[in-house]
Amino acid sequence: MKKTILLAGMLVFASACTTQEITNEETANEAIPVETTAVKQMNLTDELELTGQATPGVTIPLVAPSPLEVNEINVTVGSTVEKGDLLVALDDTTARENVAQLTNAVNELQNAVDQAKELSQQAEKSAQELKDLQTDLNASLERSKQLLNELDSEEVTAADVLKESLEVTIKQAQLSQAAAQVPSMSAGNVTQLETQLSETKASLNQARDVLNATTIESPINGVVSQINTEENATAVPSTPIAVIVNLTPIHAAFQVNSFQISQLEKEQEVNVTFDGVEGSFEGKLTAIPPTANEQTGSFLVEIPIENKDGKIKGGMKATATVNTNKIENAIVIPKESVIYGDKENYVYVPEGTKVKKVEVELGAESGENIQITSGLSKGDTVITQGKDRLNDASEIQVKK
Repeated sequence: MKKTILLAGMLVFASACTTQEITNEETANEAIPVETTAVKQMNLTDELELTGQATPGVTIPLVAPSPLEVNEINVTVGSTVEKGDLLVALDDTTARENVAQLTNAVNELQNAVDQAKELSQQAEKSAQELKDLQTDLNASLERSKQLLNELDSEEVTAADVLKESLEVTIKQAQLSQAAAQVPSMSAGNVTQLETQLSETKASLNQARDVLNATTIESPINGVVSQINTEENATAVPSTPIAVIVNLTPIHAAFQVNSFQISQLEKEQEVNVTFDGVEGSFEGKLTAIPPTANEQTGSFLVEIPIENKDGKIKGGMKATATVNTNKIENAIVIPKESVIYGDKENYVYVPEGTKVKKVEVELGAESGENIQITSGLSKGDTVITQGKDRLNDASEIQVKK
């Protein structure tokens, strides 16, 4: 019984081996269908592809001057506005009261300064009059003294002395009266009042600015991109009430690394596409940043793009293609022809119904093509489709 089972097993094994050998032989002799293309010579442009997003050309956040209640909102997100349009009206009760109070204070101080100046001028005039009166009194005193000394002479009489003494008395009375009437206002008092007036005027200007800020107007022609409040709510300075953007032009913004920035130059032409928008847009590199962002280590590159119809929106994904290097008369093949190895890259070249494995050196890439710097010549043929099934012993059948 055991011999019968062993014999049956040997027959099954032999049968399986024979079938596998026949299958391998048939596969080895089967021609593999392939597609080919000719090696071309053409001008090749090396391309750099950047990925970023669309950003508004201008973005302006609008804030409340202080915590104020929102009385009225005249726009919604997406509204088109012009410069000067009223967007939001805030409660201006307190602001108007401050302006009124400070206006009265300025008027009162202005009157005080005018009066002080007038008094100061009068004081200066009175001081001069006192000086003149003092001079006259001193002269009268001197004459009276001289007359007393000459009283014994025949030329001076007692009547002369009495007359001059009376003159001295009159001048003393005039001086005392004038001194009592001199205003007490000094130049220092005027300066102090003028300082107070200047400070109050500055406060009034600030109060007027606050009052004007209670009516939030659009500073530019643009579109409302954010409304961060609602009527009867309190607007706070830390959060923008609204944000206005200008999408004409719009910027395609890209964060590029050190390798990429070294390949970019000012005025380079750039082709830009945006997700969700048909077609491509032409632009130029208007500036190359000299330094990288300290936190990210990348360079911000912005390309202005015309957006007259407004189809490009902020935040859309942007893809830019920059031609960085032009190679004339380059030997090129489709990228799909290349088989990439760990140590070498190669292609298969058809030779009748057989193939030849040819090592190649690669250069610049452009679109679907890649430059061959060594291994092929113009007019050679390479296999594009079916190459992954080939080896040195394969037979092929080229599809027509």
